[in-house]
Amino acid sequence: MAAGYAYLKTGDFRMSQDHPALINLLSALPLLLRDDMQLPLDHPSWEARDFFNFARVFLWESGNDAPSVLEWARWATIVLGAVLLVVLFWWARQMVGVWAGWIALILALFDPNLIANSRLVTTDLGLTCFMLLTMWRLYCWLVRPSPLNLFLTGLFAGLTMVSKYTGLMVWPMMLAVVVIGRYGDWEIREWRKSLWFLISKFLWMGLTAYLVVWVVYRFDVSPLPGTAVPFPASFYFYRLWQTFAVIEAEPLASYLLGQTSRGGWWYYFPVALLVKSSLPLLILTAVGTAVAFTQTGWRNSSILWLPPLFYLLLAMVGNITIGYRHILPVVPFLIMLASYSGNWVSGKWVIGRSNVAITQLLITLLLLWQAIGTLRLFPHQEAFFNELVGGPSGGGRVLSDSNLDWGQDLIALRELMTEMGIAEVNLAYFGTAVPEQYGLKYRPLPGFLRFTAGAEVNAYNPYTPPPGWYAIGQTPLRLGLMLQNNDLYAYFREQTPVAQAGYSINLYYVEYAEELPVERLLVTGTAVADLSWSELERLSVSGEQLSVNSSPLTDDGRRLITKWTADETTRIIPFTEPFTTPVDFNR
Repeated sequence: MAAGYAYLKTGDFRMSQDHPALINLLSALPLLLRDDMQLPLDHPSWEARDFFNFARVFLWESGNDAPSVLEWARWATIVLGAVLLVVLFWWARQMVGVWAGWIALILALFDPNLIANSRLVTTDLGLTCFMLLTMWRLYCWLVRPSPLNLFLTGLFAGLTMVSKYTGLMVWPMMLAVVVIGRYGDWEIREWRKSLWFLISKFLWMGLTAYLVVWVVYRFDVSPLPGTAVPFPASFYFYRLWQTFAVIEAEPLASYLLGQTSRGGWWYYFPVALLVKSSLPLLILTAVGTAVAFTQTGWRNSSILWLPPLFYLLLAMVGNITIGYRHILPVVPFLIMLASYSGNWVSGKWVIGRSNVAITQLLITLLLLWQAIGTLRLFPHQEAFFNELVGGPSGGGRVLSDSNLDWGQDLIALRELMTEMGIAEVNLAYFGTAVPEQYGLKYRPLPGFLRFTAGAEVNAYNPYTPPPGWYAIGQTPLRLGLMLQNNDLYAYFREQTPVAQAGYSINLYYVEYAEELPVERLLVTGTAVADLSWSELERLSVSGEQLSVNSSPLTDDGRRLITKWTADETTRIIPFTEPFTTPVDFNR
């Protein structure tokens, strides 16, 4: 959003780095209607092309009303979600029948993952929408090969490319569908034996798509870094290469079934698909696929099963295993396959009036299950898990990150604190938002992305946390600082939460025996979590008050500043009052 707004205001796309520009632009468009927006072009992050810090400053530190700005920016993905619904209904009705259209619409309307991503300012829903549009128009071109359908296929392919870099995969998908599939009366035409015909049509679609990319990047013509030859939309291809290079060189931290990893597991997304998709969708997809293969054959339905299979296989060989949202483009195709179960409802695949009635009842019950299960969870669709793992409450044992906890429950935490009469919490939060803007009073604990360092964060003791209330997000609970000390909150994994804010933040209360002494550990050089328990025990000098001058050095030579009165029974390092102005003794 910040990148898109800066682009719209300056024409400079330097901040569109991790993703192409289109969804950034669409998200920022509503902000042009506001007259209170501030764009911090004088901040060093702009000159440094530091898009992460620029976005932080733009949203939270430049005087903008961040919660309101986010509400406005969400309209872009909401509209794209509505477009997705219309296309699914229309295509299913066109390809399969009237009943199929309604089944597709109901499944999509109440799909928790589509709902969740339709209200987030991210690229995943945009990619999903434009990829579906591309394959729909490709189907229309195969059935009715008009110049308009050819042009629209290329147009939507271009929009897919500038939605997310993985949108490039739409090209091998389309090629495979054209080669494998049989639609209309193409099988008797000469073009199937003519490689040139195929190349020429894809060339026209490719040129159209390239023009779309060029338009989005304002007809930029410039050389790639390190070269002297300019060409259109070079920034897009440069950032494409850089993004994949960074992903390959720096795999992200991920969590699956109690394990943590960088680079993930090949079976991560099959597991995610199994536990994050609704059971009615999975059941109807299996039924619909069987009907489609029986009625039309596997080749004539290839445009529905080949793209999701291709995309899922691509995700399985990649090393980004941080969320179901990365396979969100698969969902509309599962819904399209599920819509073939409408031929049961219409009686096209079932013989006997009583059998038709039974199948109609079963499918109706499955659709009701889909709707009721999603509505009961509102507004916590981000945390959806199906009944195989016990729903959202059990999902944290299987997956984390954006599957469950993406920092979405600060408001729910505030409401829970008010309800329970809690004035302040120690907060381990996964996200970039400023909690105090949502009315929270808290002490920061280590948490990615906002609270990764600082005196208060470094003083956190993971071995014996100080007494008090703790709000621990599901992601830091399992990943700590994203595999930097991923066991920071192992203590809390062994405890039972007192309550939950939404499904993504657990609330704990820590207390110890009254007779144990209570003092504060103050750290300005080394984070307590970076020290082993044995190193902390070395500081336990019975009856002695450690001063600055007598504080020991850590193994890497950094000075640990402590204030700790200890005796034989002391294993607690709690807080008393917050720091005033801590002094840094790193020398």
